[in-house]
Amino acid sequence: MMRVCDDKGGYRMRQAMTRRPLRRPLLPVLVVEDDEATREALCYLLEDSGYQVSEAANGLRALEYLRANAGHCVVLADWWMPEMDGLRLLDTIAHTPALANRYTFILMTAAYTPALMEQPTLRLLTHQRLLRLLRKPFDIDVVLSLVADAVDEAQDMIGRAQRGAAHSSQLN
Repeated sequence: MMRVCDDKGGYRMRQAMTRRPLRRPLLPVLVVEDDEATREALCYLLEDSGYQVSEAANGLRALEYLRANAGHCVVLADWWMPEMDGLRLLDTIAHTPALANRYTFILMTAAYTPALMEQPTLRLLTHQRLLRLLRKPFDIDVVLSLVADAVDEAQDMIGRAQRGAAHSSQLN
């Protein structure tokens, strides 16, 4: 069982249904999507693939969840949502020292244009290899591939941070 944000601003418990054995530890995934059917489908797909999944119905609920949970994770967020959209969520995380550098992101959108990626936060996260784009409607294999890539990049980021901390402690 894991705690997840629901679309009413509260939390509820979700039973993970892992069917496949994990080959390596996977980071959890936070699915941020206002459309309940899409959110549920993504959660079940990722759980079935062995990921621990939490969910939030909008960016505000996701931000609450991320502030309450200190670990690293992959954030799979929709672009257009009520209350706080995906871009504002990513921008807030990127500019909050306690949250920055803990996440890799996948931004979902049906309204992709090249100008979309000109947003300063998206350019920065893309340059740092912390952002992937998922176009809707999406293919299941593409979702799983992007999540696996985001997990790999996040694990590399964690490893770099741990090596940097070890190096710093050796210098002191």
